[in-house]
Amino acid sequence: MYWVVVRKILDSQSSLFYVVDTKPLVADLFKKAKYRDIVNKLEKDDRVKLPFKEFVEICGSHSVDETEAKALAASLHATGKFLHYAHSKELSSYVLLKPDELAQSFAKLLDLKGTLFSAYFYNY
Repeated sequence: MYWVVVRKILDSQSSLFYVVDTKPLVADLFKKAKYRDIVNKLEKDDRVKLPFKEFVEICGSHSVDETEAKALAASLHATGKFLHYAHSKELSSYVLLKPDELAQSFAKLLDLKGTLFSAYFYNY
């Protein structure tokens, strides 16, 4: 969500007009563009998982520090785009880049007889 600050200013004839302060908006747009570049780079990666340290390095190459990279990972996890289980001792060192493929793999493991899920689901 973007917030734009609007200030009232009186001109010489005492009529009101508004000046929009776009600095917060522009800063958010630049941040959003950096994040989009990071996501694009990760989407092109063929790996299923990426070491979290490498994720932080990729973020750093786009002028995003480690604290902001952790927040980005949490945001991406919340949307399901990529998964990073920050509170898991075993999984916190990875970012899972292909959550849909992992979900399909888990579904196949659960369906040993091949009767629970349709062929459409497996081929999707």
